[in-house]
Order: sequence, then C-alpha cells, then structure tokens
Amino acid sequence: MAAHNLGTELDLSWISKVQVNHPAVLRRAQQVQARRTVKKEWQAAWLLKAVTFIDLTTLSGDDTSSNVQRLCYKAKYPIREDLLKALNMHDKDITTAAVCVYPARVCDAVRALKAAGCNIPVASVATGFPAGQTHLKTRLEEIRLAVEDGATEIDVVINRSLVLTGQWEALYDEIRQFRKACGEAHLKTILATGELGSLTNVYKASMIAMMAGSDFIKTSTGKETVNATFPVAIVMLRAIRDFFWKTGNKIGFKPAGGIRSAKDALAWLSLIKEELGDEWLKPELFRIGASTLLSDIERQARLAAVKQGRTAQAARETKVCISRDTVETGQKGLTRIISKV
Repeated sequence: MAAHNLGTELDLSWISKVQVNHPAVLRRAQQVQARRTVKKEWQAAWLLKAVTFIDLTTLSGDDTSSNVQRLCYKAKYPIREDLLKALNMHDKDITTAAVCVYPARVCDAVRALKAAGCNIPVASVATGFPAGQTHLKTRLEEIRLAVEDGATEIDVVINRSLVLTGQWEALYDEIRQFRKACGEAHLKTILATGELGSLTNVYKASMIAMMAGSDFIKTSTGKETVNATFPVAIVMLRAIRDFFWKTGNKIGFKPAGGIRSAKDALAWLSLIKEELGDEWLKPELFRIGASTLLSDIERQARLAAVKQGRTAQAARETKVCISRDTVETGQKGLTRIISKV
C-alpha cells in the first residue's frame, strides 16, 4: 500500500465555508450512471481487475475460524483456474486486495494466509464497529490489539454524533488518536455516510478524516440502512481531489455496502476513473468492501469464457470452411484447364 498519510493541521476555516450543491451532485450522479461503463469486449478484463480491488469481507455474528479459512482460500484463488486459462489470464497472479474480519478473527486470518503461502493483507474493523459508541479508551485498545494480532489495515468507524453536532475539532482529535494507535498499519476511516444527515456533512467529515491522517476514507459499514451511493461517493471523491490539490497527498477511497453485482463493480471503477483518473485505479488507492460480489464476478467470468470459447470455435470452423472452399475452387480450376488442353 502507499505511504502513510501523516495528516495536516486542522483547518477549520476550510471546513466552515463548505456548502455542497445537492442538486448538482445528483445531476452528476445520474449522468455517470446513465453511461455504458465498459465496452462488452473489455468487460472480462475489467472484472478481473475489479477482483484485485476487493477487500473480501466476513463480518457476521456467527463467524468461526473455519469460515475465515475459507475466506482466505477464496482471497488467494478468487477465480477458478480453468476460467483464467480460458480467458488467457492464467499467468496473472490475481488475488483480492485484502481480507477483512472482526478483531477476534484476525489471528485466524493471519494463520490461514500464512499457511497458504501468500502475503494478502489482513484488515480488521475496530473502534466499536459498526456503531462506534464505545468509550474512546476501549476503541483505541481494540485497534492496538488488532495490530498486535497481525492486522496491517484497520477500518475504524467514527462517532457520528460528533459530525451531527458539528464537533469537528473533537472528531479530528479522535481520528488522530486512531492514527497513532495504528502504528505501521494503514488507517481506513468509515464515515457511515447514511447517518451523517447531509452531503455537506459528508464532505466536511471526509476532509477532517484526511487532515487527521486517514489513508483511506470509506463510505459505510455495510450495516446502515443507506450504504454506498453515487451522490455520496462523488462528494467524497471531490474532497479527496481537493485535499490532493491542497497538500499533494493521495488518499484512498473505499465504497462498501450493497455492491453485489459485476455491473455494480464496473460502475464504481468507471466513476473512479472519471473523477480521479487512472492513478487511483490501483489497490493502494481504491478498494471495494464486499462479501458476495466475487461470486457474481466469477459467474460473469464463466460466461465470458464460454463466449470466448464459442468465438474461437467459430473462427476455427470459418477457417476450415475457407480452406475447403479454396481447395474445391482450385480443383475446379484445374479441371477446366485440363479440359481445355
């Protein structure tokens, strides 16, 4: 992953003058969603690229060590080998970007990935996920324990009440402490945008999180009523762009919650490309939080492999027909020549 964001001093003057134009954001979201994201002939390649951005996640109350082991195996082998061969991609080392689990399951994930002989990062949610309503000391200790157990990425949740009541300095201070507790681990800050009340609050919370040292800003826990949406994403991406222009620091973006289909994944990749450019289309700066998305991507890869196989077969059959016609035409011509003689 990219170098840590060291953060900046809190600039409340920047925060206080922000006002998001809600209708303009909605128009932009509709404009992007109305377009065809990727041409059909390129979709298989883009879907395989999407796999490399996935934080493959299990955050269920009934998670066990065996569940986590299966998750880690799938992270290492996200697409069946025969499908990769059919798509001529078997020589690529395609894995998911990370696995994401609860703090209590970090050790299970670290052991499983070590046994599999791969270095896929382990991400852990923390700080009283998903509500973020535990004591600050408890939240900080949860981060430290997850890092101690081997997590190299920490997905923290903010205390939404600080946003809703405009306590920006308190929010900044809390995230600064999260940053410190992470040590060498990368910090992804979940804003839970569906509970922030307005797009203006989404922008302000995004900016505070980046000023405080977040390496990524993330839309949602996946547990809210409203999770990752294009209007919210556009506001967050514009905040990332503004922060980059102001500081030169590139901050990552992670949508999560409700991203289940291959079509969804392609739409998100297209949005990132349009708003931030190709530079952000790498796992160091873009992730997708998902638990079921991979299944649909693999299904679409299977359909693409079948289609590609049919196309190749049709090409071979066409070539055979052309060769046969050429031979027959040549034989007829030879007969005519002999007859004339």
